[in-house]
Amino acid sequence: MVFRFAFILLSLAMACFELANCHAIETIPNNLSIRLEPVAGRDYPPVVTALAISPGGELLAAAGDDHAIRLLSGENFSKQQIIGQHTDWVRSLDFAPDGSMLLSAGNDGRIQVWLRESNWENPRDIGGGPALACVRFNDDGKRIAAVGFDPQIFLMQSKTIPAAKLTCKCRDLRTALFTDVDDILAVGGRSGEMHFIDPDTGETLAAISLHVGRLRDSTLVRGANMIVSVGEDGRCAIVDTVQMKMLREVTIPGCKLLSVAAIDSQHVAVGGSDNLIRVLNVNSGEVTKKLTGHQGTVAVLKANVEHLISGSYDTSIRFWRLSQIQQHETVAGIPGMESTDTTSTLATER
Repeated sequence: MVFRFAFILLSLAMACFELANCHAIETIPNNLSIRLEPVAGRDYPPVVTALAISPGGELLAAAGDDHAIRLLSGENFSKQQIIGQHTDWVRSLDFAPDGSMLLSAGNDGRIQVWLRESNWENPRDIGGGPALACVRFNDDGKRIAAVGFDPQIFLMQSKTIPAAKLTCKCRDLRTALFTDVDDILAVGGRSGEMHFIDPDTGETLAAISLHVGRLRDSTLVRGANMIVSVGEDGRCAIVDTVQMKMLREVTIPGCKLLSVAAIDSQHVAVGGSDNLIRVLNVNSGEVTKKLTGHQGTVAVLKANVEHLISGSYDTSIRFWRLSQIQQHETVAGIPGMESTDTTSTLATER
């Protein structure tokens, strides 16, 4: 009897120790949700697959499955203007670093170049390519890279920079970005590898296996010499851009990850097929926050100094204040317990 009582006490002590060292994840609701106005002849808003924020934060570009390019402005981005269309789903948008240009690209294989000085009208149209998944400026705006369903990487640059033909062993590329170290181009896609390519020579500097299956998106973590990629295997891979090697990986069970955006030098947000956005500490690998509200796959994430902005298959665009995300510390909680408080819900990641 004494032994049994001692065993019960020991079990309770171990349970208390586990609870004290268990970290729940604070869940934060969005502070603003909007939907895009339907195009003429359509009764419902589009699925949102592409977003871009102007450097000054005054314009939000948005597009999706209705092929239209919209600029949103004004208070809470309440003013919506359709500036043009592609002929298929739009997959990628990007503003120039100085805000003078907007790029759009999609399944129709076209890149459209929109100019502020032309009031975002009558874009230059670059066509004839494969379906395109991503188009990006480099930091000084002198180079543009586009990738898609082809091993060729399309590189456009100023006439003063000699042209180089860039190719990758992966045929179905989904993401491209220029690093802030030596302007190296990092691309990835179906193979799950990230390829680091010198845009001046076309030489492949490294190829790192990061995901089992498609690599779907990547983001540069500025000030940390890191890239974070996400894939259909539910993994977040954190890569050192100087040494061109993986530092760590974090797996989110039970979902595919399709989108990622850097919040600051220590945190990224990742969006998945389970309709959730998670905030990940890139140094510890810990998921510290969950952002709830979407009722469909989170297809695209972008961030500026004020907001994290997400677009989803549920046709909504949602906004979270970065100050709210960054000011709360992770708190201890009990596994499986979830509050119904709409302002600060505690839930444990499974």
